Amino acid sequence: MSAALADEAPAGAREATFKEACGRARQVDRELRRSRRTQRALDARIASLLAEMEREELWRALGHSSLTSYAREVLGYSSSKTSDLLRIGRRSDLPQLQEAFRGGQLS
Repeated sequence: MSAALADEAPAGAREATFKEACGRARQVDRELRRSRRTQRALDARIASLLAEMEREELWRALGHSSLTSYAREVLGYSSSKTSDLLRIGRRSDLPQLQEAFRGGQLS
């Protein structure tokens, strides 16, 4: 509804529209928060896999000159994104962090 039409609408209609918008906003907010939690869990898994690929130099078997090259060409990650994920993936407590994310204890 345009602003001009909203001004002309009866107060009850404006209130109903506002309530609908609030309900929809809460619904979208819940979905965004849920998606973000899922994304964080996926980031932790990707970090773990990148660290494994680095430790075992698996990128060589795939024909790449470096892990950074692999991550850029295959995953579309910048070198800084790759570095950030590797820093996470090298953590000795990563399995516990992943479980905490899955269990909703971290967000």
